[in-house]
Amino acid sequence: MEETDIDGRNEEAFFLFRTPCTRTAFLTGIGGGFTLGLAHFMFSSRVKRSTDLAVYSFAAITLGTWMYCRYDRAKKRLAQKRVKDAVRQEIRLEKVHQTMSSSPETTDAKLDST
Repeated sequence: MEETDIDGRNEEAFFLFRTPCTRTAFLTGIGGGFTLGLAHFMFSSRVKRSTDLAVYSFAAITLGTWMYCRYDRAKKRLAQKRVKDAVRQEIRLEKVHQTMSSSPETTDAKLDST
């Protein structure tokens, strides 16, 4: 049985657009394919070749945009992970430093040296 959302639409039909970068890639590909196909038609007046160019450029632009967006997203996620790990390490070092400075052994050592 198919799952439907509140509006009664098929939920599985829209799974593709929930993945990151897909919507942007499709919109860029549609715009680029249409523009290149129309420009080629205006200059050459060849319908079939212009349509072929529009479809091929749509596919290439969509795929290229999607790949670049995913690469950039992965790069940002890796940078965020590095910052998060560095902050965690800094917190650990600060806790160690606080426990070292407040321990009774260090206090006794300070008193003995004076």
